Amino acid sequence: MSKKKMTAIGTGFLLLLGLIAGYIYIMSNDDQGTELDEGVIQRVDISKEKKQVDDIFTLVDTHAPIEQLDYDMKKYQTSLFQSFVPEDVEIMEALLTEKEIRGFSLDYRHQGNRVSVVYFEDGKVSKTISNGLTAEINFNNEQTERLDFTTP
Repeated sequence: MSKKKMTAIGTGFLLLLGLIAGYIYIMSNDDQGTELDEGVIQRVDISKEKKQVDDIFTLVDTHAPIEQLDYDMKKYQTSLFQSFVPEDVEIMEALLTEKEIRGFSLDYRHQGNRVSVVYFEDGKVSKTISNGLTAEINFNNEQTERLDFTTP
């Protein structure tokens, strides 16, 4: 498969996760109560990422994007953000989405899983860990979701 096709697939996957995170973000702002799955919160820990939000946006604001993907989406040099992911992990993509609230996402593989972290400018964080069969999402320790891609 060509590198361009792989990039398109990766961007598509990241956009899907971003839509899920955005949906969760919107849903978390309504007045309905939501149940938290403590297991997901433990497995998809965001304590480190919550501390990184300001530093992430400082880098975004002081560096130019390497590519404009869409009118509201910009791609950044992944090496700028290497210190925000576990050691020996290669970041696949670093994207800024400028919607109602700016969100910056890092997409990488770690321990056989695909990890997508979305840092929102208002300080909230969404983290998704997927093994291809399931995905677990922790939105700011306020809402959790477990998706099973094996059931129709």
